[in-house]
Formats: sequence, C-alpha cells, structure tokens
Amino acid sequence: MTQPNNHHSDFSPAPDDKTLGNKILGNESFADATPVIAQYLEIKSRHQQCLLMFRMGDFYELFFDDAVTASGVLNIVLTKRGKYNDRDIPMCGVPVHNFMIYTQKLVSMGYAVAVCEQLESPLDAKKRGAKSVVKRDVVRILTAGTLTEDNLLTPKDSNYIVSYHTINDKISVIKYDMSTGYNAYSILDNADDVVDYIMRTLPAEILYTDHKDGDFLKQHIQNIPITYHDIIPDTGMDITNYTQHIPQNMLDYTAPALLLLLSYIHKTQKDNPFLFLPSVYEYHHDFLQIDASTLNNLEIVKNYDGNRQYSLLWVLDNMTTAMASRLLYEYITRPVTSIDILNMRYDAVDFFVKYANIADIIRQNFKNLPDISRIIGRIAAGRGVPADLGHLRHGLDIIYHALSQCHFENYADMPPLLKTAYQKLCHDFESYALLSDALMDNPPQTLKYGGFIRHGYDAVLDEYVNLRDNAQNIILSLENKYRQHTDISSLKIKHNNIIGYHIDVPSSQGDKILNGTFGNITFIHKQTLANNMRFTSDELMTVEKKIFESETLFNVRESELFQKICGVIQTEILPLSHLCDGIAIFDLYASHAVLVSDYDYVRPVISPHKSFSVQKLRHCVIEKIFKSQSQPPFIPNNCHFLSHHKQKHTEILLLTGPNMGGKSTYLRQNALAIIMAQAGFFVPASSYHAGIFDKVFSRVGASDNLSRGQSTFMMEMSEMSMILKNATPHSFVILDEVGRGTSTHDGLAIAFSVTEYLLSHIRCLTIFATHYHEMTELTKSRKSISHLQVAISHIQDKIIFLHKILEGAAKKSYGIHVAKLAGMPVAVIKTAQDFLQKLDKKNLAPQDISDTLFSNLFNPDDNISSDNHDINNNAPRPVVAPNILPEYIQNICDILNQTDMNTTTPINALQILNDLKERAKSI
Repeated sequence: MTQPNNHHSDFSPAPDDKTLGNKILGNESFADATPVIAQYLEIKSRHQQCLLMFRMGDFYELFFDDAVTASGVLNIVLTKRGKYNDRDIPMCGVPVHNFMIYTQKLVSMGYAVAVCEQLESPLDAKKRGAKSVVKRDVVRILTAGTLTEDNLLTPKDSNYIVSYHTINDKISVIKYDMSTGYNAYSILDNADDVVDYIMRTLPAEILYTDHKDGDFLKQHIQNIPITYHDIIPDTGMDITNYTQHIPQNMLDYTAPALLLLLSYIHKTQKDNPFLFLPSVYEYHHDFLQIDASTLNNLEIVKNYDGNRQYSLLWVLDNMTTAMASRLLYEYITRPVTSIDILNMRYDAVDFFVKYANIADIIRQNFKNLPDISRIIGRIAAGRGVPADLGHLRHGLDIIYHALSQCHFENYADMPPLLKTAYQKLCHDFESYALLSDALMDNPPQTLKYGGFIRHGYDAVLDEYVNLRDNAQNIILSLENKYRQHTDISSLKIKHNNIIGYHIDVPSSQGDKILNGTFGNITFIHKQTLANNMRFTSDELMTVEKKIFESETLFNVRESELFQKICGVIQTEILPLSHLCDGIAIFDLYASHAVLVSDYDYVRPVISPHKSFSVQKLRHCVIEKIFKSQSQPPFIPNNCHFLSHHKQKHTEILLLTGPNMGGKSTYLRQNALAIIMAQAGFFVPASSYHAGIFDKVFSRVGASDNLSRGQSTFMMEMSEMSMILKNATPHSFVILDEVGRGTSTHDGLAIAFSVTEYLLSHIRCLTIFATHYHEMTELTKSRKSISHLQVAISHIQDKIIFLHKILEGAAKKSYGIHVAKLAGMPVAVIKTAQDFLQKLDKKNLAPQDISDTLFSNLFNPDDNISSDNHDINNNAPRPVVAPNILPEYIQNICDILNQTDMNTTTPINALQILNDLKERAKSI
C-alpha cells in the first residue's frame, strides 16, 4: 500500500521491479491481464510511490492497493473490475468534473497522485485496430509542493519546496514556490541552521540526497506536514538557464541543490513548462536570526495550537491581498540587520500615515484584486484557463484605476521604496490591450465549452459562431434563394441522418431543375422517390460541411486564440511578476499604516550602537485581544538597558515577582518589539530606541517531548545550551524561570551560573525572570545587572496584580495568593498558609523538610479551626499529612501541576480556571 508522509519516494522506475502489480499480487506477468489492466500495470510500474489516477471516460479510476487506500482516505465505495489471476481486482473512482476536490484531500494527507490521462479519443484508437486500447500516460504528478491551482492552495501562505545539499561543510538550500515562480537560495553554516531555516519557511516538501540528512530532518522537524523525497538528480540536465543570476563564486555551492530541485520538478511535471523567476540570494547573516524554539515560544507565525490566530502574524496581517500577506510572512520571519533598509521601510509607512487618504484608496481598490502572481504562474505552466485571463484583465483594471485616483506623480516626498514599486505598477502591458479587446466580460473556468472571445475580435471565429448559432436561418435563407432562382414555390431544404441536408421538390418539378439553367447555381441530383426528387448543390454541401464542423472548428479556433493570448502574456512574465511585487509593497505599507493609526504604534529609532530603550511598550497580541473584547486597555511598561539617572550601563535585567503578575508577558513583548522593528514595522510603544540585534533567543518554558525522550528540564537545558553556544554580544535573550525543573539548590546554582556566563563571556542584553529571590542578593554587587519587580497592591488580606514593572527586587512570592485567585478550595488555601507560617518561624528551606518535620509542623495540639470538625459528630478531623492528600485536592493539584503558566494562552487559562471552579462546587 502506498504510504503517506515521511517516506522515501522516487518517481523514476525501480530497476528490478517489473510492475507494482508484481508487488501486490506476486510474481505474475501481464499475460493474464486484460489489455486495459495490462496498460494500467505497466504505467503503475513507472510510478510505484504514487496513487495512480487512471482516466477512463468521465472517471479517474484506481485499482489494486491504490483503490483500497483511496477508498479509505476519501470515504468512497470500493468495488471491483474483473479478475486478475483468478482474484478480484479492487477498484474505486472519482468523477472528472470534481477530481481536484478528491486530489486535494489525498495530497493534504501526504500522498503523491499521478494523473494518467487519455492521449487520444476512442475513435482514434479504433483506427489503429478494433481492439486497440486508448493511449494513456501520466501527464503530471501532484505533490504537496507542486500545486498551482488556487483551490488547492492556502491564499496567504507560500507553498515552498526546499532543496538542500551539504558540500564542504556548507549547506546550500533553495526554496521554490511553483505557484508563483519565486525562488531564493542561501548558504548555511551548520545543520542547526537548516532546522531554523525550515521552521521559518514551513515548506510543503523537502528534497535531499543523503540518507543522513533525511534521518536528521525526521529527528528534528516536528508537527509540520512535510513529505520527504529521496530522489536521484539528473546529472545530465542542463541548468544553465536557471543559474544566470547566480554569481560564479556561489554556483559551486548552489548547483547541487538546484539540480536536485529541477530534477524533481521535471519528474513531477513530466517535462511540462513551469515558472522559475530569477533566483534571489538571501545572505544568512543579513537577517536577524530566529531559531526554531524562539519562533515557537514567541508565537511569531503560529500559536501553540498550530494556528495563526493570536500570533504576531495574526496581529500584523491586515493586508487586503494575498500577495502582501505572503510578503509580510517573509518580513517577520526574516527581519533585517541593515539600518538603511529599515529606514527605507519606516519611510514607506510614514508616507501612508501622513497621506491616510491615499492608503485608503489603495486598500479599497486592492481588496478586490485577484492573486495575479499565482495566475501568471498557472499561465506560464500551461495550466491557465479563460477565467484566469479575465481575472488578470480585471486586476490590471483595478491597478490602473487606483493609480489614476492617487496621482502619485504629484507627491514629491514619495520615499524611494514606494517610487520603485510605483514604477513597477505603471508598466505598459501589451497583454492588457489584448485582453481588453479579445475577452468577453465573464470568461468560463474551462476551455471545454468555449464562449470567451468577444464577438468582432476574430472574423474566422465569428463565422463559426454564426454557423453554429444560426444554422436554421442560414438554411432558410438558402432555401428562399433557390425558390427565387427556380421559381418553384414548393422547394424545401430538408435534413435526414442518411443523406444529410438536401433540396426537396415535387416530382412534377424535378425535370425543371434537371434541365434548367440557373446562373452560377448547379443542382446535383441525389435521389428520386415516388412523389419527389432530391438535389444538392456545391453551395449547400459547403454550408452543410461548415455547419457540421462549426462546433469543432469553433473550439479549435478559440483554443488557438487562447494560446496566442497566453503566449503574449508569457513574454511579459517578468514585468508582470514585478507588478506583483509592487502590489505587495503598496498593500503592505498602506495596510500597516492603518494598523499604526488604529493602535498608536511608533516609528523605531535605530542606531549602530548596542542599546535598547523603549517607553510604554505593549504586547501587540494581547492588546488586540483586549480591544476586540472591549476589555480595559493593556497596561504598558518601559524597558531600559541604560538607567539614565544612575548612568549605569545594564546588560542583564533581573525580573522577580509572582506568577500572573505579567513577567512572561513583559519578556515576550520586548522580544516581539525587536522583531517588529527589525522587520521594518512600527511598534506598540510611545518610543523605541535600539541598536541592531543579530539574534533573538527565547527560553520561556518547555513541554515534555516524549517522542524524543526528553523531559521538561532536559528540553530547558538543551535550549539554554544552544543559546549560550550561539549568542553574541549583539544578541537579545529572554529567559523565564531557568532551573525550575530541578531541585531548588540545583536550579538556583544553574540560574546563577547562567547569569555569570552571560555577563563574563557573552555580554548580550538579557531579561531574566526568576522565582529565585536569592538571585537578587547574589547579583547586587554586579554593576551590569539591574533589578526589576512586578508591582502589586495590598488591600487588606488581598493582593491585586498591577501588571506594572518597577525598579527593585521583589521581597517575596505570592504563590498562595495566585492559588486563591484561581479558585482553589478554602481548605487548601488555609492549610498552605499555616504550613508557610511554620516554615517562616523555623526559618527552613523547603528542601530541608523531612517527614518528621512535617509531623512536627502539623502538631495535633495546634489550634484547629472550626472548619476541621466533622459536622455530624463534632469530632476533630485527622490532619492530613502533606504526602497523603484527599482525592479532590490531589485532582486539583494534578491540574495545576500539568499547567505551564508560560505557555498557557489567555483562553486556556480561563478554561482551566472554570474547570477548577466547577470542581470546587462539589467539595
């Protein structure tokens, strides 16, 4: 059975396997197969790792194990078609007209689908012999990374194939989106960079040649739908046309990965054309490096559930076009390190903030734009349909109309980035005039039924249309003509299936036609019957032929015109792709300007010096959630690594305070602000001044990775190891509760040693949130460490979290108060408070408490509140030892222990709190 996902596949014939039928049914030959089944088995033998969709009339049929697999995945009826070697042949099928619906599901499940078409009609086959089988062959293999149809793709996501190859300790990677033709190559330093690259790119497929690379990927890439392919590159392929824009010094590194990619494309596309734009070089160190863990921890493109909602991408994506949404993804996963580029991007945002009316015109027009980049991708690949031409014309109409409204030529202060984009939008396309002249208003989705060329565009086509649609009128007109010339009022032109169109006159008038002369009209006798005679003429035979052929000739001619129009478009593919770049740029910055105004974002000020100072910063995701739910506004906080009033340079901010006070939010919002700023966007603050960072690292909580045999603490230490090995003085690091996964003494020792290492060896800017209050004492003497705390307010015996960050160190934790806020049972809270008071009196650390001490702390002679008496007999309840908890308390503790406050979303937290309240009702 064909297996989906994570399998090696090769679309070339297996050297020693005659057929897939041999694999399924044993070592039989094709001798016992019917001609059609033999043909199927032969084609299947060349596509063993694919589900073979075998065209038979109006259905695509699957046989043998393919049928069993597909029927289960697609939930369609499994039937049978004859026998092979005395065994039933399993079969299922899907209709041609909605074939893509089923294909989408198969591909999304990780299957490759080989589309086998009929290459001739049954009539053509019979010309070769009465028992000849219709010629068939695979015309395309559909895989997750080779899709171009809109209904098979997610509009806002690129659909990349990543090809990579290791050579001389360097790793060459190429990403390619077949739906748009965009491709970019990079040279990476090590295998860890490959993982980070893939997690940022989120490709649909990965290509490699070395099995070791495949094993490495399967070990490190988790929870993304990737099909791995082990294919043999076609070393005889000429790739010079694809390397023209790659510098010679890069070619030796890049060529193997490019050859692998192109070999795969040619094998899946069966040598059909495809769009491959000039390659773009992405220099690894030109971008702010975001490792896979940080990408996940900060929820930059997806939340912890794997969805876009509540991610940074979700906040920033208010784009009106899919092209701009895809560009946005590239920006936030690959922020830049060039101050010049960033200021150009900020200028573009400022322009649309200043001229909000222009931004509104752009967005109002562009929201109706089709996805032009994918349209030209299909046309270049020969998969365009008439509707694509109509959408392209409509898109160009919209762009030209928007430009005519904006009058950009009047804005001398338009920044360079927008000027360049504007020039791309103003290109004069020959294809636009052709589309305007040739196309009807609403072209159909298929060539099959035609009817999309405007009347009057092509005289030959108009004649076929006239013949097809006005055959009866043409015959009546010819009939009247012949009556006048013959002076026979009873003359009629009739039709039957035997002799076709003919002239019918009464027998008494037959001699008149036989012996008469009628100018340039010559009547030809065809048949004499008892009461009438039948004739034809050269003119009638010509008209008859044209009428019968008009439908076919119409379709052929319209198809020729379609190909002619597509040919003109293909000559303008490069300027059309530049047009799409311009659309994306204008939409992205106009849309971001709206976000800036709606949420009061500020332009970053970037300097070449190592620094970070931000005023009234908010967490953009939480702020958007609060605003959408009409909650109180998000409470902003400052972050300064230079305390001006003390003139003290700070490299580490040590943050202490209770859970639920906002420590994790504070960490994340600062890291997100850096990513936004270096992506070229404004930030949710009143001011932002910072240098350029080369890397951002986040260690903000980890879950047990059972599939890889790693506990929470092991994951935490692995991530810390990676940070300490890769961080530089120009990196930004956020750490949350490092060391909490082990004993208190070990955890404190690790936290302290990490801090010392960061200060003495790396000296990068770091925010370290910790519950170890001892850390504040250990680090007070360090000049490069400043202390911050979460502010709280005491009201009687209650505390209120103010979500403000203040200078200074927190003196105590408030874990019991947090438990109380979470709705823990009163008895549990009371016991915890008593336990804590006794610890404070004895001045003992938790790790020094023994079982004996527990019994001393909870002495039966102690005063017991009335809550500890049985209602029925007024007898004191036995005090429960801490290691033997009642079941209802143990259940609550289990819930809390399984909850990671650092990775819990606001919605999940509310669900947990509601569950605890429901449990408390039953106590």
